[in-house]
Amino acid sequence: MELCLTLLADLREQTQHLESIIASHEIEQALELIDSRLLLLDKLHLLAQQDEQARAQIRIVAQELLPREELMIALLQENKSAVAELLTQALSGNKAQQLYQRFSQE
Repeated sequence: MELCLTLLADLREQTQHLESIIASHEIEQALELIDSRLLLLDKLHLLAQQDEQARAQIRIVAQELLPREELMIALLQENKSAVAELLTQALSGNKAQQLYQRFSQE
């Protein structure tokens, strides 16, 4: 049970760290932490399969962290949309520049 509590404390800590990384738009750092969290979640999943008490504790923490996870996903989706819009604008600007160059050569 002590292993479970340690892993859950690590999960809470990593969640808090991931929230701050996402808020600061450090996407590469977030990806590294997400990989680490996936390994931690896998350990918790295996532990939940073996121990009823661990499963109950994990369920409680999962319910606690779920809204925070959903908020992080929403923030990442907003960032994705903003980046897509910037790329669209950049491509439009690049096309305009190419047209100006072509017309200036004619």
